Amino acid sequence: MTPALTQALADSKSVVIMLPKNPYFDQVAAALSLYLGLKDKNATIVCDTPMTVEFNRLIGVNKVTTAVGNKNLVVKFIDYPLANVERVNYDIDGNDLFIALFPLPNVAPPSKDNIQISYSGIAADTVILIGGANETHFPLLSQKDFLEMRTIHIGITDITLPGRQVLSLAKGASSISEVVAQYLLEMGLISNGDIATNLFVGLSEGTKNFTSNTITADTFKLAGQLLEKGARREQMKTFQPKQPQPQPIGGNTNPNPSVPRSWVEPKIYKGTSTS
Repeated sequence: MTPALTQALADSKSVVIMLPKNPYFDQVAAALSLYLGLKDKNATIVCDTPMTVEFNRLIGVNKVTTAVGNKNLVVKFIDYPLANVERVNYDIDGNDLFIALFPLPNVAPPSKDNIQISYSGIAADTVILIGGANETHFPLLSQKDFLEMRTIHIGITDITLPGRQVLSLAKGASSISEVVAQYLLEMGLISNGDIATNLFVGLSEGTKNFTSNTITADTFKLAGQLLEKGARREQMKTFQPKQPQPQPIGGNTNPNPSVPRSWVEPKIYKGTSTS
């Protein structure tokens, strides 16, 4: 039987993986794992809000961008007066393209600081939404480039997007990392320890270190499979125990001034004598 995600992406040549704004750790871990697994689909990963320091232990987090344009190269001349330009030409020499800006006589050409290179437009034909419940969680979807794209949703609950046809691959699970891990295992795409590590850490965070009441026997089985695939447990967050506060020495200092000194001073037992 062909895995559901394989069928959904059969005709896709380029994919945008989109996180909701202000995503949870589990969502970022799942999305990055999917991004690493779908490299042959020319995948990119975007989020409306920048990544925060808590996600730094996830592999590939530096690939998450807030800009979705990747289709058209744009060269912009900043703070260079248009009145200084005489003409703009282009030339082709073999496989090399030359673009030349000619300033007017006796006018200095733009410097490198005047040149900004960026991209616009989206070349992808499919967008995969990770988590989220409705369109307010995905502000980037309002851009016109996404209107004609095939939309797939992966989560643990369904999403509501009025006016948009969505292929739902959501299913009940302990976390989104568990859902994505199941799909990637079915597709044979957990090909290295980096993907397995992100999924294992996401699974751990999403289940509160495997204490959530949503976990099942399949959750633990999946965790074992990820470890077999090379998941590195050292990527998990290390909690530092609270250090005890130093206590006063000598007995003459009252640690709590609101309590009478006689209550905290050392007591001396005086025995009674029968003689």
